Amino acid sequence: MTSLLETARRMRRVGMTAERMGGREAWWEFVKAQSRLPALETRQQEAFEPMRITPKQLQAIQERERRFASPAEIARAEALGDRAEECPHCGGAGVVGMRMNPGELAIHAPCECQPLEARAAYAGIPSRYRAATLGEFRPERGKTAALDAAWTWDRRRSVVLWGEFGTGKTHLGSGMLLALLEAGLPARFVSVAQFMDDLKARFDDGAKEQSQAFFDRIAREHVLLLDDLGKEQDTPWTRERVSTLIGRRYETQAPTILTTNLTHREIAERYGPHLADRLFEWRWVEVAGVSMRRERPVS
Repeated sequence: MTSLLETARRMRRVGMTAERMGGREAWWEFVKAQSRLPALETRQQEAFEPMRITPKQLQAIQERERRFASPAEIARAEALGDRAEECPHCGGAGVVGMRMNPGELAIHAPCECQPLEARAAYAGIPSRYRAATLGEFRPERGKTAALDAAWTWDRRRSVVLWGEFGTGKTHLGSGMLLALLEAGLPARFVSVAQFMDDLKARFDDGAKEQSQAFFDRIAREHVLLLDDLGKEQDTPWTRERVSTLIGRRYETQAPTILTTNLTHREIAERYGPHLADRLFEWRWVEVAGVSMRRERPVS
């Protein structure tokens, strides 16, 4: 079985030693420097080349990684483990650095050698939805237009999937992410309520820099699904953080999928007209019809 140490030895020396690394963000910079990916038209990934790293240095890096990781990230990493076979793209690490366009900073993504369920887990998709492809979505009455919109999504314009509870918004959003992962592209699923709880826990523990780094990392994701907007606690702090996150995505034109049962008017009332005005430019797709969790129509 390929170990992490053996994988690290195949990476390129980048003039940065483990002693100078200061945690998760520095490790990302280290990983970014290893990878090359030309424009999406070619989608050709260069293999990593060897570098030297001692077991002690690798252990120090992993310890810092764990300190800066959330419990969910640690659980995902331990569940994935090492790959037995040696992939020419990732050398058995299961993850690769990739860039979407020439000149952009590389980002971390699961390698195509990983099964789709493992890539879905790495992307944060809950276990309930890791097999929730668009092909598995039942196009019942009131949902056909939403399913068509998901199938024809151009992967660039941000989308708001809205409708009553249980109509399949999260299934559709997860299916859109799974289509990206199947194509070998990076994506991230984030429950807004859980993200706010994790962010506040870091902040309340006095780790403000760690909290900000965590926020920035999520805000920089190439494609981000923000699930169940409005389900988080309604406090001034969470409203400000949600507005900042969505505002960052809007300003950078980063593709975002938002699921919510709030109408545009309700979003304006809760988060303010400035955020609602920005979201008005996104494509709004209604997921209507019968709730998928019960037989009777949604009232």
